[in-house]
Amino acid sequence: MPNISVIIPAYNCGRYVSETVESVLAQTYQDYEIIIVDDGSTDNTKDVLAKFVDAYPNKVKYIFQQNAGEGGARNQGIKESIGDYVAFLDSDDIWLPTKLEKQMALVDSLEDKDVVVFGDQYHFNDNGEILAKSMFNILKPHNGFIFEKLLSENFITTQTVMVKKSLFNNVGYFKQGMKYCADFDMWLRLAKDYKFYYVEDVVAGYRIHLAQVSGNIHKMREFHLMVVNEALSNIKSNVILTNSVLADQHFKYGYVFWDKHYYTDARLDFIISLRHLFSIKTTLYMLATYLPHYVIDLMRKAKNIIR
Repeated sequence: MPNISVIIPAYNCGRYVSETVESVLAQTYQDYEIIIVDDGSTDNTKDVLAKFVDAYPNKVKYIFQQNAGEGGARNQGIKESIGDYVAFLDSDDIWLPTKLEKQMALVDSLEDKDVVVFGDQYHFNDNGEILAKSMFNILKPHNGFIFEKLLSENFITTQTVMVKKSLFNNVGYFKQGMKYCADFDMWLRLAKDYKFYYVEDVVAGYRIHLAQVSGNIHKMREFHLMVVNEALSNIKSNVILTNSVLADQHFKYGYVFWDKHYYTDARLDFIISLRHLFSIKTTLYMLATYLPHYVIDLMRKAKNIIR
């Protein structure tokens, strides 16, 4: 029985999935199975994957299902898996060769094996150009019980995660029908009761392409705040923690809208942030949204010149 089950949800990914699967087959740690859940693809995904199923019949398992979304595909992969640990990889991303080796070495060094481990990643585009060498330069990771840290900033990326499979029996599966933040919701549910540990090295590559760039920030905000509020409601959080987290989250979305010149939306989030926790910085940004747009543009230019 393999120690790790690698779950790859796939949907119309014929262009990328070969590189994804090959990055798993190239792992220095070989005690794993690959479960590819084709979530109703209508392109050549099945044909592309057939060569791997034929070449590695004891290693690669292909499952086709009617479209159930990414969460549904991951859930089916978990149910079909037989490994002690489950690792996730999206069908357009890749792993570095030592990803599983480094993470299993970390698990082996821990007394408690009921854990979640993750790592760093780099960003690249369809031309293979590296857009960001490390995410840990931007997002600071944390070890141990990270629930409160995670509420403020999601520093965990799905393609770097490996989870003790038995933990899903306690926290449940990924929520289906969530277009955004289903993975964040899962990490928060796990973080309530279990420890997280990270390897400092880059272990995965995350592909940036047009499909991600065109995401709907309003919908993302809706799902993100829903997840955060639900997580807060499911713990005995104090008023100070709740207000601090919600003020921070609304300020961040206000700033995103500000940066995109959506000043009415930005103002709303700044006001909500201030209702939770007063801040001079937030107040100044909120007041600035009432200025004429040409004045704001001049302020932006002045700020860039100072930088």
